[in-house]
Amino acid sequence: MAEKLEVLSPDETEVEKLSQEKFMELAKQCVKGINPQGGWSDAQKAEFTSRCVQTAAKSVGEQKAKSYCDCMLPKVIEAYPNAADVGAITPAQIEKWAKQCKVE
Repeated sequence: MAEKLEVLSPDETEVEKLSQEKFMELAKQCVKGINPQGGWSDAQKAEFTSRCVQTAAKSVGEQKAKSYCDCMLPKVIEAYPNAADVGAITPAQIEKWAKQCKVE
């Protein structure tokens, strides 16, 4: 999710300029295909991280993308203990996490 923000706007000041609609679109792309019965399985965590890294690596390289996505996953899980609920994520949450997980 936030990795997609990094792809679009590696500079923190640019992240703030993205529209709420774009934030939501990016968030939904990150969790696309994750349909759990509840909680987060190891496979779902791996899928989230894989999609995140694949997207972020296009603009920041694989190593930085991995660090960024490793930072994002626990934030998402903490806010949404049931992966099925991730669709309720808000643009404000994404922006906050993107800033916290900013790739240097």
